[in-house]
Amino acid sequence: MPRFVPPVDSLYHRYAQAQRRFTWERVRTRAGIKVLPEERDQEGLPTCIYEAMMAWMQSHLRLQGITVRLSSRDLQVKEQALMGGELDRTVRCMTVVTKVGILSADDFQNQNLAGVKYVVEGVVSFFSLNKQAIECAVEAMHRGPLLLVFHCGENYHEYVGKYKGKPILSYEKYVHEKMLTHAVNSIGYGVEGFVPNWEFMNSYGRKIGPRGRLLPQNAIRLYGMGRVRPVVHAVPVQVAVVDSRKRKREITEEVDDDEDDDDDAREPPLKKPMLEKIDWMDID
Repeated sequence: MPRFVPPVDSLYHRYAQAQRRFTWERVRTRAGIKVLPEERDQEGLPTCIYEAMMAWMQSHLRLQGITVRLSSRDLQVKEQALMGGELDRTVRCMTVVTKVGILSADDFQNQNLAGVKYVVEGVVSFFSLNKQAIECAVEAMHRGPLLLVFHCGENYHEYVGKYKGKPILSYEKYVHEKMLTHAVNSIGYGVEGFVPNWEFMNSYGRKIGPRGRLLPQNAIRLYGMGRVRPVVHAVPVQVAVVDSRKRKREITEEVDDDEDDDDDAREPPLKKPMLEKIDWMDID
């Protein structure tokens, strides 16, 4: 088998010489919490989007001061229940995390279906990745990591395996119809010389491809968010009501999840983002 040789124009050897770079790598909140969670491993799962989306949500929860491991299995079950409708798996997963919510790994394992669900709010999507869209996406990254879906060729796994987690950059011409797609947690954006790239956190565990980089033109979609909101199930409460004749009667009413004021009273208070501002143009 011929020895794998990186392309001549590979930027691997110049990665440490990035002139301008914004990244969430090694960033902590003021409370000392690492923004990036541990690398997730998609072993046993049929697709990468589950672990990528969980890493994306966990990163934003950590910015809010909440450290919890979300269940990718819960996302898988709920996403597959929607397979009769929307054909795009990424869109189905986005519907689940924004409309239904995800359980923590512990609650899902213990079948505590009444546990706290985590719902994504304020999703911003970037599809036409022209210069203006990329500028807006980089600005959105200042509020937290992005979900990145990109094209990868048939040699993607070979590239990752041979480089053992080194950057994934290539100038080869892609044939769109033959492209595979991959989803990751995008954690940074940088420019090396005149070449920009997205930095991402992979979902193959520590041994295979924990980090990588991507040329902007290979990206398909980027998603940002406002925050992840913990939602507690409504509990029936007894309310005493006095009618016009001064008689009291008790009624049972369901708490309305749609009222923002009630939500704020019921939910545990979220800590404000504690990340200090970082100029993405700074040298890392």
